[in-house]
Amino acid sequence: YKAQDPSVFAGTLEENLRVSGCKDQTRFSQAVWASGLENEFKSGRMSLGMDLAERGSNISGGQR
Repeated sequence: YKAQDPSVFAGTLEENLRVSGCKDQTRFSQAVWASGLENEFKSGRMSLGMDLAERGSNISGGQR
């Protein structure tokens, strides 16, 4: 068993996802798809521009 302790910092979701410095839009889109966030986007619960609180305290553990 490995506990999850995701790193989430205050900023937009896109800023958090691009923290690795990924500038290639195709690779970024593939990473978003692989993360499983597409359903969150389609439902309107999340967007790339949404503001995240420090440590992701304003999103669920599953979304982190």
